[in-house]
Amino acid sequence: MNNVKPDDEGYYSCLAQNSAGIIESTARLHVNQPTKPFFKITQQNISVFEDHPITLECFAHGDPKPQVIWFKNGQRIATDSRAYFDSFGYLAITHVKLSDSGEYICKAMNIAGSVMHNFFLSVKDIYGTVISNTVIKDAIEAAKNDISKQFQNTLNNLNDKRKPKTSADLLALLRFPKDKTLNLVLSEEIYERALGIIFLYANNITFNLTNQSE
Repeated sequence: MNNVKPDDEGYYSCLAQNSAGIIESTARLHVNQPTKPFFKITQQNISVFEDHPITLECFAHGDPKPQVIWFKNGQRIATDSRAYFDSFGYLAITHVKLSDSGEYICKAMNIAGSVMHNFFLSVKDIYGTVISNTVIKDAIEAAKNDISKQFQNTLNNLNDKRKPKTSADLLALLRFPKDKTLNLVLSEEIYERALGIIFLYANNITFNLTNQSE
């Protein structure tokens, strides 16, 4: 039977006869109607930090089972050492790069038709995006406060007349920098302290993101 249709469904009998007798066999034909692919679970626009893994999901259903292929910015994606996908609708990318940003399309197709879903992947530079101007300003302000407190405590200890002075204290008083030199020293200390605060902040974000992705 060619080009089987739903109307062809039913019971079919085969009769064989000769001089010795008759034999009959019956079989039922069930016609499966193909269904166009459809998506049950799809992701929307996604953001991820650079150098982290990500899995894009496009679960397609239909009869027969649809084939899923992926495109990025209109170009079909091929499996390589960083990107791979399977027939279930996964596209996994390890160590995403800034260049991985763009429009992704998953296309599911079978003999009944095809369907597509598109979304955008945004890859963020953790040191360029997360470390915003607000973070930098807060780090500088915190560094200023820390250095000012340390400087004032040192100055108070050196000028405390009730506390006996050691030779090291007297030497520190003699070498205590003048205004211009003092401002330069404080600026350098604030700069170094602010950098330390920013690096701690960035490393903490990286640690948290790594734990979330595992």
